[in-house]
Amino acid sequence: MDIKVIDAGDLTAREADVLRCLASGLDDKRIARALAISIKTVSTHCEGIYRKMEVDRQQGNTRILAVTRAIANGVIAVSRSS
Repeated sequence: MDIKVIDAGDLTAREADVLRCLASGLDDKRIARALAISIKTVSTHCEGIYRKMEVDRQQGNTRILAVTRAIANGVIAVSRSS
């Protein structure tokens, strides 16, 4: 699967990187390893993503909602790799 950030909008570059990893299905530990940051930093970036994507943490499934909204709003594009 190929995931590209098309229009990050208000997201920082690092939040966009984390969002791409979320869309790939990585957990916090794997995101931290992939981006060479701490797990706490991943959590901080996720909070920023949820806030900016207007994801209500009370609803649960925050990662799925954030990725779904990002795709629907043209923030990221997902395509099959050849």
